[in-house]
Order: sequence, then structure tokens, then C-alpha cells
Amino acid sequence: MDGSSLPVAILVLRTCFIGIVATLILAGNALSITVTRLMTELSSSTRILMTSLAVVDLLTGLTVIPSIVASAQDAWTFGYPACVAQGFVANWLYLESAMLVILLNVQRYIAIVRPLRYRTLCTPRRVVFTIVIPTVLIVSVSLIEEFVLGTTIAYSSERVFCTLDLTKLNLPLQIVVFFLCCLIPLAAMVFMQVRIGIIMRRQARAVCPDDMSGRWVGRIRFNPRKTERRTTRLFLVVTLVFTLVWVPSQIFYVYAAFATATPIPGWVQFAITWLCMCNSFVNVFVYCLFLGNFRRVAARSARCGQCGSRVAATPSASEISHR
Repeated sequence: MDGSSLPVAILVLRTCFIGIVATLILAGNALSITVTRLMTELSSSTRILMTSLAVVDLLTGLTVIPSIVASAQDAWTFGYPACVAQGFVANWLYLESAMLVILLNVQRYIAIVRPLRYRTLCTPRRVVFTIVIPTVLIVSVSLIEEFVLGTTIAYSSERVFCTLDLTKLNLPLQIVVFFLCCLIPLAAMVFMQVRIGIIMRRQARAVCPDDMSGRWVGRIRFNPRKTERRTTRLFLVVTLVFTLVWVPSQIFYVYAAFATATPIPGWVQFAITWLCMCNSFVNVFVYCLFLGNFRRVAARSARCGQCGSRVAATPSASEISHR
């Protein structure tokens, strides 16, 4: 599986870029898993979903490692079975990430719209069940797509990754995937975010001056409403970032299946592929931006791995109101 001949400088820059992406994914999500585990103030369902998303992103980083070698050699040297494995696992993890982002939106929707039923509906066992069952379905669909429908995975020198062969895409299948895996979930998430926004605005108008002052939790003055709004904005940004990556990639595959006679520039293929990969390390920066406690725990854990286990996190609205 030979690649295209590129100048040495381009190969070095490309390889360094892929190496940096892999490092950020692996280090960022390992830190995210550690910090999320330490932040006991988060509700159990939130921690399970955030940890699961970080684990999926971490596994995505592992699939990137062979591409570092392939980029440096400008060729795939691991054989066809390894190529199929990389493409299959990456596709599965991508669908898994989409499913977890949707579940995060559902969990936040229940917390805001149905707060009295939150503890009943979002128990840890139910959250784990809603993760495991769709995961089995996603793996089954991926296997059917690969071995029954005959979707071909091949190494692309332009994308420096083993992925769907653009010359052998099935247009009807790609349209069905676009509607089922892109438009319908996107419409559902938009509906949930709109409903959450409406209810949050109503709650903000109904806040009295005493509620704005907050209350003391330990030695820290805590404002549950402000923290709830911050958490809601956090998951909104996570959803928007993933959507900005997810939608263009799905449109790309539909266009590639439709315009088979029109070659797609190599830089476009590379940008689409690695934009998706970069999304796997963005979440940890989003968490640090919106959750001050996550940022503090992450900083202490990064400075001293053993010290992180002694970091005490500050309770948030979700945990206090839903315990």
C-alpha cells in the first residue's frame, strides 16, 4: 500500500502534526478520566457518561498511532488485516462518540425538564444499560456494513488513514446513514437544547434575590442555579463542537458517493479526516474552560499524580439537588 511521493519537509510536518494529535488525545483523555473519577460532586450518571466518552476518545487515539508510522514512511506497511482493523475500529468509535453525545443531551434534558424524576430515570444501572445496548447494536451494524454489504476499507495516502474506500461507496447506503446517524440525531439534540434553553430562561426570571446569593457548602459559597447553567452550557458546547465535525464528515461521504467521477482534493480529505480526530481531544479543554473545579483538579493531578487522589472537589448543583 504505497503512498504518493511528497517532499520530505511535507512528510515531516504531516508526521509531527499527527504525532501531536495522538499525544493530545491520549494525554488529554487519560487526564479527563482521572479528573472525572475524582470529581465526586458530579452526579453518577454524568460521571459515567463523561468517563465513557473519554474512554472512547482515548481508544481513538490508539487507532491514530499506526498513522504516525504510515505518514513517516509515506506508505502503509502493516498489512491489509491491520488496515481493516484500524478502519473498522475507528468507524465504530466514531459512532460510539455520537451515541454518547446524544445520551449526554438526554441526561441534561431530564435533569432540567424533569428534575423530580431525575433520580429515578438516571440511575447508574440504567445509564450503563443505555450505553451497553446501543454499543452492541453499533458493533453489529458495523460488522454488517463491512462483511455483508461489502463496504471496502482501504488505506488512503491523502488521508493517512485506513477508512472507507471513496471509489466504492454505496450512494443509497450513505444517504440512509446520513439520515439515521446525522439528521435525525441532530434534530433531536436541537429540540432538547431549545427546550432546555426555554426552561432555563424561565428559571432565571423566577430567581429571587435570596436565590442569587447562594449558600455555603463547607467553606465555599455555592450558587446552585449558576452552576446548573454553567453545566448546561458545557454540554451545549460539547454538542456544538461534535456537530461541527460530524455533519461535514457525513456530507463528505454522501458527496463522494454521488460525485464518483469528480476527484476530491487531497487536502480536503486530509482536513475532514483529521478534523474528526482532533475532536477527540477538544472535550478536555472544554471541561477546563467551563468547570473551574475540573480545571483545578486537573492542574493538581498533572503536577502530581498521587496528589490528585487527595484533591477534594466542590459540590455542584447536580449532585446537591439530585442526591
